Amino acid sequence: QKLLDDRSLVPAAVEELLRYVGPVQYNVRYTLKETEVPSGTIPAHKPVFLMNAAANRDSRAFDDGETFDI
Repeated sequence: QKLLDDRSLVPAAVEELLRYVGPVQYNVRYTLKETEVPSGTIPAHKPVFLMNAAANRDSRAFDDGETFDI
């Protein structure tokens, strides 16, 4: 209803929608060599899942990342 009442909110709503439920939820990459991360070691040539969806709700980047706010 907010968007119908105030069309100027549409650009911000689109940006928020892309953040909240983005089209790319994760990416898979493979390590080229053994890699150290804070939680341990990832062997060479193993898949690593990059969770974009989790980053889009990170409290270090967003005041209230779990809230859909237009």
